[in-house]
Amino acid sequence: MKEKTANEMFGELGYTKIYCEDGFFYYKAKNNKTILFNLKNKEWSVYDYDTAEQRGYGNKEFEAILLQEYELGWLN
Repeated sequence: MKEKTANEMFGELGYTKIYCEDGFFYYKAKNNKTILFNLKNKEWSVYDYDTAEQRGYGNKEFEAILLQEYELGWLN
């Protein structure tokens, strides 16, 4: 069985990947929950797209975040 990529996991959770300039990309859900990856600083954050307030995340989201960190080489 093929293991899923972070992008596939986020997709199953209802997120769409969006690329930005200046070393950022993020996943955005229909409820405006956004998971931003800062490639320069090797950081991620979860927030509301409209209000920029921090948001919580569930276990499945955290698994996808950790896999994304691994795929980016942040955990090596």
